[in-house]
Amino acid sequence: MLDPTTDKIDPNRSPKRWRRLLLNRWLLTAVVAVAMYALLGFLFAPWILKRYVSNYAAEKLKRKASIVEVRVNPFLFTFEVKDFVLQEPIFV
Repeated sequence: MLDPTTDKIDPNRSPKRWRRLLLNRWLLTAVVAVAMYALLGFLFAPWILKRYVSNYAAEKLKRKASIVEVRVNPFLFTFEVKDFVLQEPIFV
């Protein structure tokens, strides 16, 4: 910050402290890890679960399964499925 009386930079309010904090390797690693966890949990996990349930039902149970919506919250550890249908096998 500039001191209005002398127009000099005050060394006690130097932005170096904030820059050092932001460039800290451990802080950046933690931020990237939380961002990746959120990305995988909110976007990738529902996509995988939707496909895995359909494939598992077809291969192992010999039935057709369908899911309209899957929601995962990795921070609250919740998992919600909307309109899950597992059809009975047809025997002829």
